[in-house]
Amino acid sequence: MNVSVVLFTADLRLTDHPPLRAALDAADAVVPLFVRDRAVEATGFVAPNRRAFLDGCLADLDARLRERGGRLVVRSGDLVQEVCRVVTETDAEEVHMAAGHSRFAARREERLRSALEAAGRHLRPPLGPRTRRTGTPVGARALETARCGPSRPRPIGQALVLQRCLV
Repeated sequence: MNVSVVLFTADLRLTDHPPLRAALDAADAVVPLFVRDRAVEATGFVAPNRRAFLDGCLADLDARLRERGGRLVVRSGDLVQEVCRVVTETDAEEVHMAAGHSRFAARREERLRSALEAAGRHLRPPLGPRTRRTGTPVGARALETARCGPSRPRPIGQALVLQRCLV
């Protein structure tokens, strides 16, 4: 069975989500993953009200995935290490994620790409031109939509499988 991981970062929705659609189109099974990145928490950005809001969003995403026969896997730690751990546990071939829009996100994406390639796996974010100053995608939302292409009428629940992925 062909398995892909879809890494949710800032975009916690199921509809109009190009990386999720790409993962569903590419694999027999998809593992939805969110990593509470300790590097983000270390910046002091995560205040109690923001953490509560994120917790609510993650609970809502998990509920919507469960309605479709799956569930959200949530890990905490270094994003690269945790993604690689889930990829190994599920024997996933690819990780799909939306391109980030900050220098931090671009560096994190590059670290993840390097780690996955070293393990013989692939990172599949929307590719395209990046700005010279920050290295972030130019018109990332437009590129994501354009690269998604026509989607097959396949319910999300048909491809979500998480039995092999440990919490």
